Amino acid sequence: MMADVTRTRAAPYALDRAGGRCASTAVAPGVWSDRLRAVVIGALVAGLLAGYGVAVPVGAIAALIVSLTARTSLRVGAAAALGVATADGIYALAAVFGGAALARLIEPVGAPLRWVAAAVLVGLAARTAVTAVRHHRDPTLARSDRGLTTPGRAYLGLLGLTLLNPATIVYFGALVLGRQAGEMA
Repeated sequence: MMADVTRTRAAPYALDRAGGRCASTAVAPGVWSDRLRAVVIGALVAGLLAGYGVAVPVGAIAALIVSLTARTSLRVGAAAALGVATADGIYALAAVFGGAALARLIEPVGAPLRWVAAAVLVGLAARTAVTAVRHHRDPTLARSDRGLTTPGRAYLGLLGLTLLNPATIVYFGALVLGRQAGEMA
């Protein structure tokens, strides 16, 4: 059962949902002070804003997922989106646990990673354009079963493509480093 913590000095014990005291979960008076609440709420809001900052902007990856879903199926599109979410989660964990040390390691290879990611996206766009023109000129061409047409391929393809984009780890790294600097001040 989840326990609610009381703030009064008269009863510094956790109360269960029925209102009974649980002596084994005793807490010191004032543990849940206003300062601690402010820190927890601040971390929650920062995490929500970071998540929205990564998820909301429509960029090349989002456009690729929409296009992929329109060309294939919702199942393939959902798998592709899950691949992107997995990569974002990996970067978030790396930013939280690696912090400043990881940022210094990523910085020198950030520019080459951006160029590789851009080349992959341009290659995908060129291939899509060439295939579309071929199919337009000769509609009898059979649809190819290669590419990101299965959920597994879509998941792995978008996971790899998103991992090549260091913008997410830079974003989460900046958030973590900014919070650490704020706590030191």
